This record gives sequence, structure tokens and C-alpha cells, in this order.
Amino acid sequence: MIFLEGVIMNIRVLILTIFFISINFLYCRELITVIVASYPPFSIVEDEIDDKSHVTGINVDVLKLFNCKYKDYEIIFNVYPPARFAKMINDERHNIDIFFDSPFFVDKGLTRFFDYAGKIVTTEDKVITYKDNTFLYEGPEDLYNKRVGIILGYSYGMLDSLFSENLIISDPVITHTQNIRKLMYNRIDAYLGNIHVSPYFMIEEGLSPNDFIFSEVNLFSFDYGIFVNRNKKELLIKLKEFIKEISESGELRTIINNYIIN
Repeated sequence: MIFLEGVIMNIRVLILTIFFISINFLYCRELITVIVASYPPFSIVEDEIDDKSHVTGINVDVLKLFNCKYKDYEIIFNVYPPARFAKMINDERHNIDIFFDSPFFVDKGLTRFFDYAGKIVTTEDKVITYKDNTFLYEGPEDLYNKRVGIILGYSYGMLDSLFSENLIISDPVITHTQNIRKLMYNRIDAYLGNIHVSPYFMIEEGLSPNDFIFSEVNLFSFDYGIFVNRNKKELLIKLKEFIKEISESGELRTIINNYIIN
């Protein structure tokens, strides 16, 4: 009798163990690593919270909405300076599942490791000058022999060769804020910025974007969107469908409008 009770107890323990293992298996979420650089309003890196950088912005909200629909993923955001971010996405040794950028600027060699899931927004880079020291920009030749502020780690398309040939004098810094300050104090003639990004840094510094002149002629007009690791085929398919869905429903436009500064 005692032996039989012991067998029954062991069976009950076994059943409960199998049950809990099954539950954990069903609710085990796949870890997705996203790397971002400070690029507001797309990724806004705020003050440190609990020793970790707190990130908000369009990119974060899009992936949070995606995570609400597909709960089998756990999405982690890692923040890096622009120069390190650029190096990491070009190094296959890093475990990166998602990053945000433009196909216009991303090295073609990266297509071996990443696929483009789709566009979040179309944006524009401009030549930015300060109200007390401005000039008309109509093409790259208007930048010849001028000192121009750029960001370390960024690509500037056809201008990169003009910088290397010293036809345009590059003044590389780490942050947009440094360029904005240099522009105000006439330490550079112009700064290559973005219509969506630069105003955020200006306001953050207590400055009015209206005091800065954004060129009417674009340096570049480009799509900005999501790149997914080629090994994450199911994630890529889901994100492509999701971007199409929220673009058509208007949910993407709502997210963008929450952050865009006119």
C-alpha cells in the first residue's frame, strides 16, 4: 500500500513537472537585440535610468507596437555612439538582429548579413547655416573651400570623396550639438544636418530652429527604415508585413506625428 502511494505521488510530480515545462516552453520568448545611436526623433537617448540608457522615439514605438502583436519576442535596445554603431553593423561578429538606417547610406556589403524590411519615413539632409553667417547652397561646389561640420561615423554619399580630396574642408565631431555650437560661434561655415533630427538638438540646447537656415536644395532625400539579420527569416517576414499594415492603417503616421517638429 505504501509502495503504491509512493508510485502515485511520483506520477503526480512527473505530470506537474511536464505541465510546467510545457508552459515555460510555450511562453519562452525569443530575444531580439536592437542597436541604436542617438538620432532623435527616431531614437531619443534620455538620461540614464537604473544605470542603463533609456530610449524612446519613433523607432522604439514602432517596435513596441510590433511586440504587442507578436508577443513571442523580447526586444532589447542597446545604445552606442554613432561611430561605434557604424563599426558594429559592419562587423558580422556582433550579435545584431535589428538596426535602423537608410539603404542610401548603408554599405552594399552589408546585404550579405542584413535585409531591408521596409521604410519608416522619407527624410531629407540639408546644408544648415546660422542667421549671421549664411550663404546660398545650390550644389556641392558651393561648399568648396568651406569648413563644414560632419558627424564621425556618418556617410555623406558623394560628398565623402570631396572631403577626402580636401575640396570641402571637413570638421568631424561626435555629436550634432557640437556642430550647432560651432556654427553659432562661426567656427564652421555650415553643418550637414537633417530636417527631422537637427531641430531636436537645437531645442535641447535652448535654441530656436528659426535662427538656423536650412537649405532649400536637399543634400539627400532618402528612406529611413528597418534592417533585419538575414538569419532571422521569420522575423523579417513578420516585420515586412507589419510595416505594410501600419502604413496602410495610419498607425505609423500617428507615431511619426507624435515626434516630428515643424
